[in-house]
Amino acid sequence: MKEYDVIVIGGGPGGYAAAVRCSELGLRTALVEKDALGGTCVNWGCVPTKTMLKSAKAIHHQAHLKTYDYLYEKVLKDYAQVQKRSFDIANRQSQRIAHLLKKCAIDLFLGEAALASSTEVRIKKSGAILKGKNIILATGTMARRLPNVEYDADTIVTTREVWNFTKAPATAAVVGSGATGLEFTTLWRRFGSKVTLLEAAPAILPNEDADISAEAKLHFEKVGVEVLTGVKVESIAKVPEGAKIIYSTDSGISERVVEKVLVSVGIVPCIEGMGLEAVGVAMHRAGVEVNERMQTSVPTIYAIGDLTAKLPLGMVAVLQGIVAAEAIAGNPVEEIPYEKLPRCVYSAVEVASAGLTEKGARDRGYEVRVSRKPLAHASSQSTLDEHGGFIKLVADARTNQLLGAHLIGERAIDQVAGPAAVVASGTPVPEGEQIIFAV
Repeated sequence: MKEYDVIVIGGGPGGYAAAVRCSELGLRTALVEKDALGGTCVNWGCVPTKTMLKSAKAIHHQAHLKTYDYLYEKVLKDYAQVQKRSFDIANRQSQRIAHLLKKCAIDLFLGEAALASSTEVRIKKSGAILKGKNIILATGTMARRLPNVEYDADTIVTTREVWNFTKAPATAAVVGSGATGLEFTTLWRRFGSKVTLLEAAPAILPNEDADISAEAKLHFEKVGVEVLTGVKVESIAKVPEGAKIIYSTDSGISERVVEKVLVSVGIVPCIEGMGLEAVGVAMHRAGVEVNERMQTSVPTIYAIGDLTAKLPLGMVAVLQGIVAAEAIAGNPVEEIPYEKLPRCVYSAVEVASAGLTEKGARDRGYEVRVSRKPLAHASSQSTLDEHGGFIKLVADARTNQLLGAHLIGERAIDQVAGPAAVVASGTPVPEGEQIIFAV
């Protein structure tokens, strides 16, 4: 039986970051991964999606070359080639992670793992047992599935099976308007698909500020996406033409037939068969319960990343992984300010935010002061021929503390770091909102 100071289960951004930091702190470390190093983010999420979106944006710009006084005859839209490139980039990133683990003298075990005890990990296929003084769970999440939906691998899919598509569908429906739903809506629309977006909440991007959500809806409608909100999906099933969606609104029951359907309605933790209950790891409604040190109810077991249901972002998983490593090494750690961390949506219209929404601030009892400035007046915006979007700041009227920053429009993601830092620091903002943005 091999013995380690730390065993990390899961090789996604948080898992491998935790393993590397443990090694740097002098802890003998092992990492177990059942699929591909880099996890969902590198292999089926952030990396391939952003790669394809970058190509889709190039297509968007090429289609508008007349704006810049260029002539063009044909726009190439080779979806399969773009997707292949995205997989090549993901594979290279996965290989870099393997090299990093080797460089840091971290033992890598391939296979599905389960907890044999609070200090033991069993690799299911081989039956091998690894003993660790501490265990870090970094198994991530998988797509949440709706009931009354006949999923398959090529017509009605989640965000994992969507990578089976080798071309953009002629017609598509995207159920769910979170970041991933909007990104695939953007991707397919720019590749020529006719897309219908269905959202159960009254607004798309329901977790964002209400003004941001309203502006995003207007933008997607402007680029030809049909946006339906307040929709309950009753069923989705295969038909000869593709898939039929039956949905209800306040107006009654409707149906729609499309070639493909992507269901993107959230995530659930990957914990089945891991033996968490047997060793006493406490769960909450959406994931594993942890304290500020990433420690679970079992002192020798830690959990990080999407598994904790704090904020499902790769950078957050990395931060949590480093916190867990430092805690195991006996070093002091600071509580992560989740709601103050920046959040981004890489869609047809960029969205970036940090801190509280206007409603969130009012719900907490703040006397709120709001500043909203359009991006259309910025010189760089006018050169891009992108005339929408704004910056919205939410401040405490009593203390002038910046509580939230919300941006939508071209280059919004580039601009969020500055105001996010002000939100995180708690620095008061001037009465006249004289904060300078390089736009």
